[in-house]
Amino acid sequence: MNKKVFWFDFGGVLSPSITDLFEQYEKKTGIPQKALKEAMQSIADGMKLPILALIENAVINEVEWGSKLRKKLTESYPDLDTTYAQFEQFGKQWLENVSPNKVMVDKLKTIKKQGYRVGILTTNVIEWETYWKSLLNLDGYVDYVLDSCKEICRKPDDAFFEIAEKRAQVNSTDCILIDDLMENCIAASERGWKTIHFTDNENTLKQLNNIIIQNNLFNKYYLSDIPNYEPKPGYEIVKHEDPSSPEIIKLTSGHEAYHIVKYDDVKKVLSDRTCIRSPSNEPGGPSVLPTSTPKELLLNLDFPDHTRLRQFVSKDFSASRLKHLEHEISDRTTHYVTLMRSKKDGWDIFKDVLDNVSAEVNCSLLGLPIEDREYFRPLSHTVQIANKNDVENLVDKYAQLYNYVLEHVQNKREHDRKGLIHLFIERRNQTTPPLNDAELTALLLGIVIGGDQNLLTAMTKIIYGILSLPNYWKNLSNNKSIVPDVVEEMLRLTNLGSISSFPRITTKEILLSTGKIPEGSVIYADVTLANRDPNVFLEPLKIDPFRINKRHLQFGYGMHNCMGQEMARLEICVVIDTLLTLLPELKLDPKFIEDISWDEGVVLRRPNKLPVLI
Repeated sequence: MNKKVFWFDFGGVLSPSITDLFEQYEKKTGIPQKALKEAMQSIADGMKLPILALIENAVINEVEWGSKLRKKLTESYPDLDTTYAQFEQFGKQWLENVSPNKVMVDKLKTIKKQGYRVGILTTNVIEWETYWKSLLNLDGYVDYVLDSCKEICRKPDDAFFEIAEKRAQVNSTDCILIDDLMENCIAASERGWKTIHFTDNENTLKQLNNIIIQNNLFNKYYLSDIPNYEPKPGYEIVKHEDPSSPEIIKLTSGHEAYHIVKYDDVKKVLSDRTCIRSPSNEPGGPSVLPTSTPKELLLNLDFPDHTRLRQFVSKDFSASRLKHLEHEISDRTTHYVTLMRSKKDGWDIFKDVLDNVSAEVNCSLLGLPIEDREYFRPLSHTVQIANKNDVENLVDKYAQLYNYVLEHVQNKREHDRKGLIHLFIERRNQTTPPLNDAELTALLLGIVIGGDQNLLTAMTKIIYGILSLPNYWKNLSNNKSIVPDVVEEMLRLTNLGSISSFPRITTKEILLSTGKIPEGSVIYADVTLANRDPNVFLEPLKIDPFRINKRHLQFGYGMHNCMGQEMARLEICVVIDTLLTLLPELKLDPKFIEDISWDEGVVLRRPNKLPVLI
């Protein structure tokens, strides 16, 4: 039996629409819809309750309510003939000769036969139960019936949805509500339910089918199903966590640090301005890197310097500002797929396509000559590997890369006037104080490295991961609308290298769930483990693209959240979408799967080849 529970509303989903029911009642009784609705509303207003809550919550019985309705109509419309109206048995007459919504009733039965559990979540009246149940005739198909009149609460009350979860013994993320009232859908969504706002049969059937298809195809794999996906952590455990203190780890620099792993604690550290970055980049400071980096890099800055530089670039990396790159990303992907397919064999989706697309899109964004990639990309690759056993080479390559970017800032090298380099130089004086060469170089250096190497690492690992799961790629090619969801879930589970964040120093005591961290302490807020906190992400190692909570911390949080996150989402999604269209049968070549080698580094860990069959 599948864990998912599909909860159907009765009135307006399994029954005809409320409008249709009012029309039918008018034909049966001669009571105009307008008059009937006014009387119902007036009775409810007198008790300060929603329109039918008096009987749906069993505050009064049907006979009492019917008497009030008759009295109100007679007072408001003295000449109205109510001879044919049976107000004291309103439900019987209301549902008499009414046909169910056969399309939705049949779909409910089909869902049950497919192994899912089914419930009816209705705001109804206790005296009407016999009539609406006989109308549907669903004995044997429905696992749970929750009726407001028996629970003494109703939709959209949060308590009503909580009762449903407890009755079915499931989490909110395992519940799907089909309801014709938007307020009910909103309330359920806020609790974590997936919802379908019923407007018509055709649209609802499409949404239900998509949920079922997606749940069957894409919700059954775990991270452990992807070979070699997890890196070896770039730290050593010195002391394990106890009830009063976090775990203690040793960093690359040899310093000990508090290891913060819980989601809420990591968020707190990342957003707290008293947990600062700059001291860890000083010579001899606590670091996960084997050498210091330019102090003007955003990752090394604290408030207010970080805010000043971040505001300078923030608009350029918004989703709307980057939207224009979508066609270019798709076109470049198509171009390199075409070249790859022209080969008789030896297809490698990494070397032939991904590596080229990442480099060229970033060059285009910055305005760098594409031919320069042969010079600066080996440098940025060395920088992100950050090999602690070859620091001299690392420092040399870092200096060469820095000087390359600096020469662009100083206009000693040619670059496209439409790119960010020229744009930033043109408006450097718009900040207070104006950006100096070192600040501008550091900003652009971050984009040269992160917009290419980091993005390429995430994209390569995600595509490798998808291709490693049996039939996942082919199934995704038939359900491309969920590509963004799959990418977001894979981002949650993907670590760029052996570290997931950079150490911080507390400038005053900070209180976390594991206790107080003293002033002057080194803290390592582990984003990877926070993204796997079981208190936030149910079955955290399950690859579930349909999670309600998608707010992972892969791109950081607070002041130091990654400025290029929208660029990463856009490029990865567009590349995958284009590949799915062009290569729906793409597979890893089984002859070479065990021979796939990896670049292993501090901020870069990815396959350096992906042999495929097309």
